[in-house]
Amino acid sequence: MTMENRKEHPQQTPPVEPTIQIQPPPVESGSKTKFILGFVCALLLLVVGGGVYYFMGNQQTGNSNQLTTISQTVQPTIDPTANWKTYENEKYKMQFKYPSSWQVLYDKQPDPTGNPSKYSIVLQNNNETALSVTLLKSNQYKTFESLSRINNLPSGPASITSREEIRVNGIKALSVNQNDGHEGVILLDSNQNLITFEVNSSDRPILDQILSTFKFTDSDQAPNQSSSGKAVDTSNWKSFTAEDMDFGVKTTLKLPPGYSFSFTGSEFMIQDDSNFSELWEYATSITTNGVNTYSNQSRRVWYEQYLQGQHGGAAGRDAKIISAAERSYNAISYLEAVVSVIGKNQTHYLYVQNGIFNIISPSSEAAHLPNSVIAKNIGPILQSLSVSKTR
Repeated sequence: MTMENRKEHPQQTPPVEPTIQIQPPPVESGSKTKFILGFVCALLLLVVGGGVYYFMGNQQTGNSNQLTTISQTVQPTIDPTANWKTYENEKYKMQFKYPSSWQVLYDKQPDPTGNPSKYSIVLQNNNETALSVTLLKSNQYKTFESLSRINNLPSGPASITSREEIRVNGIKALSVNQNDGHEGVILLDSNQNLITFEVNSSDRPILDQILSTFKFTDSDQAPNQSSSGKAVDTSNWKSFTAEDMDFGVKTTLKLPPGYSFSFTGSEFMIQDDSNFSELWEYATSITTNGVNTYSNQSRRVWYEQYLQGQHGGAAGRDAKIISAAERSYNAISYLEAVVSVIGKNQTHYLYVQNGIFNIISPSSEAAHLPNSVIAKNIGPILQSLSVSKTR
């Protein structure tokens, strides 16, 4: 085909089908304005709705945290013994609380069996014995450690099958089980009185609550066997050994810096080397030719006799024991005795080691003071002590 033919017959554009290309109808200015307003309103609703959702979510989270805090609030502990009755014994200077529904059935000496050496306290619940307390002067058990040899409770012949050391308000006590279905707890006061609490095994939880209220009403009666504070660092202390060849006794002990221990030729002395103001006398139960006058009897009784001139003690001394309390430091136990000497009170420390009775007593005015160095450190000093016979 030639160019002329194309000019004479121009190509026609085919008609556009509406399904293939749709031209939007012209938008009038009023419709356009409504569209924009609708879009803006929808956007505002979205923003406001999102803000409300965010606010409500935070408020719920805050409430949730608040509820959590309330649920974790610790409620005050209610004392189960608050409304219990109180039993107090004037003779043995002790007291404890017991359930208000219980009744004291028996409270005297001799015990219900007629034993004149036993003081008995029996408490009833619903006409049945709920608790038995026996108080007995002990000639066999004089220290807490000696209780490890006990085979049965003072209340009867039942045998002890197990034992465990516990604390009753800071005081050492022995908890035991018996082969008759009973359990007991044994304490030893400063006067070597055995105090035994006994219940059926099923009532042991109540006994523990009763013992949580137990206390001595007189500090002189309490053994006070708790360790005397924190352990003392003795790494810079010096060790001394002194010997009395005539009596045949040799003693080694450690002392704080500035103090020394020696035998003067007539007596053992602990002294302050700076000005000799604090002086302490040390003595033992060993007498001439190495004879030991102590034979495991009551420490208080033996020392009372010693103060009156027996067992090698100085005769004619106006001295007597006012009170005595059991003390302990770590693994050792000793007796702290308040002694009246010519009308003036002194504190003497009594300690048995290797079957030998050891005495440390003040010998100067400075030594009488409660804050004296030796008095404050008597526990670790006695713990370091080692005594032996040389004859």
